[in-house]
Amino acid sequence: MDSYTADNWYFYGVTMSYDSGADETTINTYAADITGGDTTFTSTHNATVSGTFRTSLPHGIGLVNNNGTVETPFWGTIDEITFYSGVKDEQFFQSNLDRILFIPEPSSMFLLGLAAVTGMAIRRRRRNGEKQESRTLN
Repeated sequence: MDSYTADNWYFYGVTMSYDSGADETTINTYAADITGGDTTFTSTHNATVSGTFRTSLPHGIGLVNNNGTVETPFWGTIDEITFYSGVKDEQFFQSNLDRILFIPEPSSMFLLGLAAVTGMAIRRRRRNGEKQESRTLN
């Protein structure tokens, strides 16, 4: 994903894994443009950097720390953040994305409810009509 569209909702997954033997940190970033209709993740940034993340330098969500200098602040809104222990893979993030994508919109739920109420009303009318017919025949 080379560009981002203002006002779109994106789902991100980032993994960081430190290898003490090699003194390297592997970073994998995945993204999906939910508003744009993405249903699968795109690998957006994969890198291996030497060393580990230093906790004495400033860090923040949406900030890039370049050797102690904060660059490229994030301009937008963040809805939800979840942290996991252990390194997760693309399949893990994809299953979370799948759960988000298959939540019906409120308008869909309204239409489903309206259809259910209408179906019950029709069934009741038919049942009442059959009862009246059977009374008339008797």
